[in-house]
Amino acid sequence: MVARRPETGPHRLFDQAAKGKRILDQVSAAANGRSFVVTNRSVLAIAVPMTLAYLTTPLLGV
Repeated sequence: MVARRPETGPHRLFDQAAKGKRILDQVSAAANGRSFVVTNRSVLAIAVPMTLAYLTTPLLGV
């Protein structure tokens, strides 16, 4: 039995474009399902601890 790849997804965009299918509707529908808001606070919540870890690693000698 041969596994079949789905017709949607980023790996199929070029194949569908070559066949002349409309891919914009599929991509926008997929993006709406997993969209979220990126704020300065959420970016800094990740960036500040990572920066501190990067800067203090040589001081600890690890």
